[in-house]
Amino acid sequence: MGHERVDALLAVARGERYLNPSPAVEMVQREGREEALRLLAQGLFHKEVAKRLAISEKTVATYRERGMEKLGQGI
Repeated sequence: MGHERVDALLAVARGERYLNPSPAVEMVQREGREEALRLLAQGLFHKEVAKRLAISEKTVATYRERGMEKLGQGI
């Protein structure tokens, strides 16, 4: 049995609710990407965005590249 199932069973046994972390993590990452793109669109540099969101400059650059790719696909 996987550790997620064990965690879920233990939480339920304690009378708690269990939330699979995968969708929650994905949601937080998506919100971070959207915020980074918004800040870049406002003219902030990668370094400034990275500092505000507590992520690396490389991550900001990756978000930007992926955003530009999506825009290019829509044209």
